Amino acid sequence: MTMKQNLLKTIALGLMAMVGVSAWADEVISLIPSKDGLVRTKTGSDTDASKNFDKKNGNAIISINNLPDGDSNNKFVGLLGFDLSTVKTKLDAGYTIKKVALRVTNLNNNSNTLNIFKYGDSWEEGTITWATSSHATYIAEGSLATLATKSYNSKPSFETGLGTTQANPYDISNRQSTLEVGSGSFFTYVKNAVANSTVSFCMTTNNSAETQLFSKDMSTTNWTATTTEYAWNSTSSKWEKVDPENTSFYRFDAVKRYFGLDTDEKIADGLYPHLIITLEEPASPTNQRITSLKDAWLRNDNASTNYNDKYNFGLKSNSDKQYGFSGLLSFDITPIQQRLSLGYTINTAKVILTNGFNNNKNIGLYKFSESWVDNTVTYESVEDALATAYTDANKVATGKLVTESSTKPFDLSGTGHSISSYQSEHTGAGLVTYISEATTSTLSFLLVNTDDAVEATVFRKDASKTKYNNNTRYEAMLTAFGMTESEFMAAVAPKLVVTLTAPTNETYTLEVSSAGAATLVLPYEATIPGSVSVYKLGYEENATSVTTSEVTGTLAANIPVLVLASQGNYDFVSTTTDASVIPGSNQTVGALTGVYAETTVPNTAYTLNYTSTYGVGFYKSNGSKKVRPFRAYMSVGDLGSGAPAYFDIDFNNGTTGIRIVSSEANTQMNDGIYNLQGVRVENPQKGIYIKNGKKYVVK
Repeated sequence: MTMKQNLLKTIALGLMAMVGVSAWADEVISLIPSKDGLVRTKTGSDTDASKNFDKKNGNAIISINNLPDGDSNNKFVGLLGFDLSTVKTKLDAGYTIKKVALRVTNLNNNSNTLNIFKYGDSWEEGTITWATSSHATYIAEGSLATLATKSYNSKPSFETGLGTTQANPYDISNRQSTLEVGSGSFFTYVKNAVANSTVSFCMTTNNSAETQLFSKDMSTTNWTATTTEYAWNSTSSKWEKVDPENTSFYRFDAVKRYFGLDTDEKIADGLYPHLIITLEEPASPTNQRITSLKDAWLRNDNASTNYNDKYNFGLKSNSDKQYGFSGLLSFDITPIQQRLSLGYTINTAKVILTNGFNNNKNIGLYKFSESWVDNTVTYESVEDALATAYTDANKVATGKLVTESSTKPFDLSGTGHSISSYQSEHTGAGLVTYISEATTSTLSFLLVNTDDAVEATVFRKDASKTKYNNNTRYEAMLTAFGMTESEFMAAVAPKLVVTLTAPTNETYTLEVSSAGAATLVLPYEATIPGSVSVYKLGYEENATSVTTSEVTGTLAANIPVLVLASQGNYDFVSTTTDASVIPGSNQTVGALTGVYAETTVPNTAYTLNYTSTYGVGFYKSNGSKKVRPFRAYMSVGDLGSGAPAYFDIDFNNGTTGIRIVSSEANTQMNDGIYNLQGVRVENPQKGIYIKNGKKYVVK
């Protein structure tokens, strides 16, 4: 698809900033610790404060027990450290952190709550001791988050086969616990630590019962305790004790056998602690995430009331109208249309909504073509348009709202909750078509609860504290999600997410009229067709002529030029398949200003034109002339009352190319016949030629 084929769409668009566009595609980096271990005060009457417990004297277990409040008792504090250099590389490339998760695997059979604290000091697992550790300082600052460990079966430490009737293999996920957050203290701590390429935590519990976690150093060599050997009997479908007993069967051998961890990769994935970072891909031409431009809530019980002061849509049927309580939603799709004009195609599209309550209702999105203003629209002002929009033929997307454990967002307790738990995707094949075929830069939807009369609540783009009618609930949400008000509003605002496919090569087809000249500017480097001549134009203040500089081979991106050629269509094809190009702002280089959207030319400038009296040249604008996208006009400053009416293209310049001179300075061309490249021709063949400053055609 060429830019020319989609040009009609682009002509209708003003050049608008790409507000609300961000990344959206996810990439997950899962890290195992670069170091881990524990520090402890004492064992019985023996002090351990000066001992290092790297691999715990051959056990390689991270042991943790009750919150340290002194050195008089047996206290264990766990430590984890992760190398974030791979994450930093991604962030340096423009990625952003979307979610952070910490996952641990419980070795023991108890279910305790871990308190996770920052640990900002450098440390080495082979040398750190209770006496040299700074854990007390960071524990005093308060926990970043908590994580409840999970146990599986009543048999501790895999000593007796974990029972004889369970499945083969056991599901290791039954012992894995994960803390996943997209905001809050834990999220912020990890996010900020990326700059230093490393992050560490210390862990305690509030329970004197010891919690044991698998470490990154688990192995038969490091975990030397033996256990009774059990093997799976496929006939009885049971784990049965091996007879005669294998006295060299270690606990780690049992772990691998019971959970089916028969490779190093499975061992690492199943047992080791993991810090899991979910990244959003940087904004790119093929991934678009656009925040809603405007929205409105409509109610037929108060049909003449505008509800722009509300923070949400309350969607439900009312008075026999399924759309009695409904919403309007609009997006500025200029960035997408600009890409479509370059030959991109849409792969997928979805609308993301954030649930403001706990009703899991189906929400339908319908085409809505009526114009509306968010702070004045009412139900009665668009009632006929609502009836027209609410048809199966106009339904373009559907999806069900979601909640976190059916809890209303303002009823969440504590911290560390993720806003993504309340966000739903609404998709449909019709949505792609609706966007692709749009002829305006604003795309609107009607939102309807298609289930029943029970109201469903969806956050609007301005879910501010001012518009929320309960400050206590609003503050509770901010605390639960660990967000500022601006972060919360940005997160819950409706989004349009679109993925696109770039063309193999960008192509712009330039149409040259019988005048034999055209202007051009492109947002990418392109190969110049062999049958045209291309010139950059320069202008010096108070000069009577415009200088020319011929461009050969390739035309650089964002350089406006004059193109001379016989009448016809000429393809300017990008030199690479790089899809990162997109029209930007107007580009002024030398005497030409290139435009990427239809532009009214100021009355001090000149546009390329042709008249039968003076031929082709740059003629002074009257202030109302317009230039099409991907074309240019001539800017020579404000010449005042002495401004010439036009600048003539003088082709009579021998082998040096063309000259462009003002009408007052232009002299009669010398005798002779010249082609469009300014080369004198003795015996003209079929084509366009210049004689005495005028153009004529030899047929």
